[in-house]
Amino acid sequence: MTFLIGVLKTGLALFSILALIDVAGILLIWMLRRVIRHVTLANDYLTAIRSARAHQRFVNRQQQLTDE
Repeated sequence: MTFLIGVLKTGLALFSILALIDVAGILLIWMLRRVIRHVTLANDYLTAIRSARAHQRFVNRQQQLTDE
C-alpha cells in the first residue's frame, strides 16, 4: 500500500511539472506573438512615415518645377 501511495505521489509530481512546463510554453508563445505583432505595427508605422515623407518631397519637387 505504501508503495502504491509513493507511485501515485511521484506520478502526481511529474504530472504537475509537465503541466507547469505546458503552461509556461503557452505563455511564452503568447508573449512572442504579442512582440511580433508590436514589431509589425511599429514597422508599418515607420513605413507610413517614410512614405508620407517621400510623397511630400515629390510634391515639393513638383511645386519647385511648376514655380520655375
